[in-house]
Amino acid sequence: MVDTGAFQSLAEFGIALAGFTSIVVVFTRRDGEFHPADRFRIVVALVASLSAALLALVPVGLDLTGLPPSAVWRASSLVLVVVIASDAVQTMIRLRRASPEVRAVLSSRVSNVIRALRLLALVAGLLNATGIIFAPQPGVYFFAVLCPLLIGGIAFVRMVFVRPVV
Repeated sequence: MVDTGAFQSLAEFGIALAGFTSIVVVFTRRDGEFHPADRFRIVVALVASLSAALLALVPVGLDLTGLPPSAVWRASSLVLVVVIASDAVQTMIRLRRASPEVRAVLSSRVSNVIRALRLLALVAGLLNATGIIFAPQPGVYFFAVLCPLLIGGIAFVRMVFVRPVV
């Protein structure tokens, strides 16, 4: 049996971040419209925090199936890699479709930090799934799930404190 208490706490934190983001979004609307950069940040914050919550619950669910711990961490890490990679692709597509004025508002330094966090999560997930360097373990998976949670937090903070000029 795998100790999944820390992952349940991560899931709760991810859901709380998504809920708080939604509440702040409702109260920061200007005349019923969002700036397109704010819409982009809202999507990034919600997708990242809800992805973290989902990813934190994957090992909990797999543990209930009776799989051995190494299989739980391998399968969870594979799910993590798929979720993080698909989110990265969707974010790049949304960013490329965004107007030049939206891209001008979004910080390239913050985008680079977010890319680095995604890459870090992908590498950790791949290493944990394959077991090439070390045996699959919960600590690596926990660290990898923290990355999208941190991305959601960064997007939330930027949405609240860095307002585009209208």
